[in-house]
Amino acid sequence: MTTEILTEVPSLVLRFLREEDAEELSLRVDENREHLRRWMPWLDGAKDISDQLKFIQRCSEGAVAGTAFHYAILSGGEMIGMVSLNSIENHNRCATTGYWLAKSQTGRGLMTAALKALIAEGFQHLELNRI
Repeated sequence: MTTEILTEVPSLVLRFLREEDAEELSLRVDENREHLRRWMPWLDGAKDISDQLKFIQRCSEGAVAGTAFHYAILSGGEMIGMVSLNSIENHNRCATTGYWLAKSQTGRGLMTAALKALIAEGFQHLELNRI
């Protein structure tokens, strides 16, 4: 998979999560905890930077194994959410998506653009048949 994906929105970029993202990811999750709680069952288990670092390390392991790819969504260099291809099945050529966006960024078409770019990447580079 490509480590950085450009979207149709010029200021919006997807890039692999990195260990140095743990602090910003923790901050963004904390800022949006109430907004995200109803959709994200993992939320209450992510309490601090060390929890986010462990998550990012698991994401890296999934990328190496080819079973999941997690991207930070960046707008103007600031992390505003995440998008991922999960449960990648090479035999069946399929995957699921996961995503979340900071409340302050909703309603602007940013997640639509991010998912379009991620799905195109999945079809083109992973040769998936179903997402």
